[in-house]
Amino acid sequence: MMTTTARLVVVVVVLAGTCLCGTVVPVSGGDEECVADVRPFETTALPLWLKAHTTSSHNCTGDPCACRGEFGFNTKDQHTTLYGSADVAHLLQFVGQLSECTPQQIEDWATTIQGFQNTTGFYELTPGEFTTGFQPWHSTGYAASALALLGAAPRYRNQVYHEFANNTKEWLPTYEALLHAFPSAGCDSVHSCAHKMVAIPAVLALESGTKSEPVLDFLNWWFVWLTENMDPTTGTLCPPLQRDIHGPGVCLGAGAAVHFLLNFQQRYPWPYAEQLWPFARSLQQDNGFWSAPTSWLNLDGIFQMTRSPWDTPLNNTQGTRAACVKFATAAAALLNDKSTILSPPLINSTHFLPGLTGALGECERAFPGMLCSHRKWSCCAPFP
Repeated sequence: MMTTTARLVVVVVVLAGTCLCGTVVPVSGGDEECVADVRPFETTALPLWLKAHTTSSHNCTGDPCACRGEFGFNTKDQHTTLYGSADVAHLLQFVGQLSECTPQQIEDWATTIQGFQNTTGFYELTPGEFTTGFQPWHSTGYAASALALLGAAPRYRNQVYHEFANNTKEWLPTYEALLHAFPSAGCDSVHSCAHKMVAIPAVLALESGTKSEPVLDFLNWWFVWLTENMDPTTGTLCPPLQRDIHGPGVCLGAGAAVHFLLNFQQRYPWPYAEQLWPFARSLQQDNGFWSAPTSWLNLDGIFQMTRSPWDTPLNNTQGTRAACVKFATAAAALLNDKSTILSPPLINSTHFLPGLTGALGECERAFPGMLCSHRKWSCCAPFP
């Protein structure tokens, strides 16, 4: 068995690699029976949705790869925004279209995202983009994740994160405040606080170059602290008081934030995996969704159901498939409704649609052939 230190060295090496998106291949079917046809969405609604968020002056609407990543967060944006560019990168990876971009187009896209970063390591955001998560922390991890999909890394090191990694006395009090959403943390629930809890190690791992000893020490400490603070009843990073105050949805979201980074490529055993699967399953609603279609909690629920069984002797395949069938049927019907996709709220922000398509991509990854599609859908990046 690998030691904790060895495992963290592995995570740094893997995260610092060229591309974390995997190989997207032409659709060739699979072992599953197709239960949801998303081809109407691919050919009709998606191109129109992308056109509504394209801000570049050149004629690229027929080929989003040619847009250089120049997309606006909402349809009123006259200029490219960080989340507009990063969201569409994630979206096209989910629906299997990012792999169609040429190396030069990928490089241009990465340059666009990097252009929003300043020398402090943080990113310039428009007022609307502050609604996407606990900022400015979420944007650092999300941008680094999108850059990883594009085979790139942040242009500048995050100075605050490196100073934090060098200050061992701050690690525990900072993370205890985030875990319990104390007022000093600046976030209102463990779900939003998890954006910062995970962004710091994600960015430090995804930055290019050799990792310093303090950074490796912090990553090792973070992994140990994390596993010691997982809730044994839900398998998530969620103190009971947070669940009592905010409801179980915050536990689902906080748990997913952690597991996306730790277990994107089955890196570690999932703590309390046998408890996590039924917890995630219990939150699926009768309509097939875990939350509103605009919410990333749908991906959080699917991801924690499909991947937690890797580390449990229980065979949850049939239950996971049933959950995916229920979700995919409902989600595909919604995506194929052009008027719904091109109307509020889904048209309002580039950050709404990726969570829905990512959840479908994760079901297709777990059960190949479940989706009828023109391209091979998949999931995910390490910090969606």
